[in-house]
Amino acid sequence: MRSSLSSLLLVSGALLSANCLAQNIDRNIEEGLFVIDPEHSSITFTGSQENNEFEGAFSEFNAVISLSPSQNKITANVKTGSVSSNNQDRDTLLIGEDWFNINIWPEASFSSTSIQQTEEGNYIANGDLTIRDITQAVELAFSLTPSKKSPYPRFIGDMKVRRLDFNVGKGDWIDTRWVANPVSIHIDLQLVPAPPMAASPE
Repeated sequence: MRSSLSSLLLVSGALLSANCLAQNIDRNIEEGLFVIDPEHSSITFTGSQENNEFEGAFSEFNAVISLSPSQNKITANVKTGSVSSNNQDRDTLLIGEDWFNINIWPEASFSSTSIQQTEEGNYIANGDLTIRDITQAVELAFSLTPSKKSPYPRFIGDMKVRRLDFNVGKGDWIDTRWVANPVSIHIDLQLVPAPPMAASPE
């Protein structure tokens, strides 16, 4: 009898916890609080080396996105040591002292300061981008589009930066005849509801 009661309490507790979890997730959906599904998200970039275009990507990053009437906010962090451009020599340089210098600055970050809707489903986020020890104001154009693999939307964004504004590429690499200054960044994120314990972006 005591064993049966204990089992019943355990089952009841599990159901209650599951119900609370579902309610908290539903609340996050209603409040527009999302994180990303890293398996179905990507951050890529395009640069130019000696007038030859090349592409690269970061494999480790996270983001919290709040898109509610009361608060619109995007925060993201990228581990710069996860960079890959399909060229081992170039990748070794990218993580080194003259470029990202990951031993001192292992992450880049973005925090929006304002988000404005330009038309249905399209937005402009102004914010602060920090790479190495330099923070610059940037503009991120993005859209929220239906996903073919999820009931939740995809976040598709593009940003253009100048690498020298962040001291990325020092020494001989300051010469833009070797590596061009402009870099295009493409962001493709599969949004999912934030877990119950996820903190809202500040």
